[in-house]
Amino acid sequence: MPVLPAASGELEPLAADAVVLAMLGFLPIELRREPPIRWAYAHFARVTDMAIREYESAREQFEVWDPAQAQKIGDVPDSDRQRAVAGVMQGLLIGDGHLETCVEALHRALVALKLLQSKGVGRGVDMPNADAANRLRDIRDAVQHAGDRLIGRLNPGRRAFDVENLDPYTLSPREHDFFIGSEKPVTYRELVDLMETCHRAVDRIGRTGAGNAPDS
Repeated sequence: MPVLPAASGELEPLAADAVVLAMLGFLPIELRREPPIRWAYAHFARVTDMAIREYESAREQFEVWDPAQAQKIGDVPDSDRQRAVAGVMQGLLIGDGHLETCVEALHRALVALKLLQSKGVGRGVDMPNADAANRLRDIRDAVQHAGDRLIGRLNPGRRAFDVENLDPYTLSPREHDFFIGSEKPVTYRELVDLMETCHRAVDRIGRTGAGNAPDS
């Protein structure tokens, strides 16, 4: 059963404030130089909030899922077994869907942060764990192209999913991490750390532009 840890502190939504500030132009000078940079920051805030919200939804779903239900399926009459199995799977699939959306949104947030830094914005913020971010990217890419990999239409260096041996074609959440196919797993703790890093960056860039500490 997946055990998703809570964030170390309350990660308050920042996207609404970022969008309003972008609309009004009440942002540090680094973000006001060009409209695309201003709106790239608003996008960064929005997808960071999305990742956090979807993670919390996945966490809540996995917490209420009762694995004991699966153990009782053997006692269900054959005529009702299909419905019973589907009922047990439903909670897991809902949680898995929230986790998948979290991965997609967080990947977009990390890309947005890189883009901002390439324009001189946010260079003073804490950097995300590069190894974890790269593994998250690979998992996200595998999810995005699951259809191609199922039928063997592959990019160089990738292999088809081994359906006959139950190679997963969607995210597979385990107790402390998740993976897909042959991609290296990402732990839930690493996922939370990446989200917290992005959240701090959104907050600090919105206040200081360069991302340096306010008193530096």
